[in-house]
Parts: sequence; C-alpha cells; structure tokens
Amino acid sequence: RLVGLRAGGQLALARNWALFANVDWERRRYGAPDPFFAVVRRDRQVNASLGVSWIPATAWRVTPQWTGTHNDSTLPVSEYRRRIWSVTVRREF
Repeated sequence: RLVGLRAGGQLALARNWALFANVDWERRRYGAPDPFFAVVRRDRQVNASLGVSWIPATAWRVTPQWTGTHNDSTLPVSEYRRRIWSVTVRREF
C-alpha cells in the first residue's frame, strides 16, 4: 500500500532565471513478512530538490540542482540517505 504527497513550485527571478523547489513524502507498507528478515517491511521516504534554471542564450538552458533523499525502513538494508548535486545543460530544438 502506497500513500504519498508532493508539492513544488517555480519562481521567475528575471527574464532568463528561475528558482524551483519540490518536496515529496511517501509511506509504503508491504503486505507480508520479508522472507529473509521475517519482519513486515514499512518504508517512509522524503525527497527534496532545489535548483535554478538559467537561459544563457536562445535554445540553451543550464540547470544546477541539489536533490536529497532519505528512506527510513524497518529493514536496515533498505535504509539510506542520498545527496546529489547535478548540472544539466540542454539545447532545445
């Protein structure tokens, strides 16, 4: 069983700059005990992203972004934290 919420937004800072953010939360409940650990798995996960979008020239977009994830689980092998910094450069056709 999966339940979740998601929210996000974008704010134009200038003609070619925008700030964006989003956050989402999930709760997952599995229906039977895990065959290896003999416990019913339940996960709670939170994701958050923050970044900017910059248009340096016509048809080009540069997007640096930070994303963080935290998964809390009743199974220790399924718990994790992840942080990612990325920069995407895109040319639109």
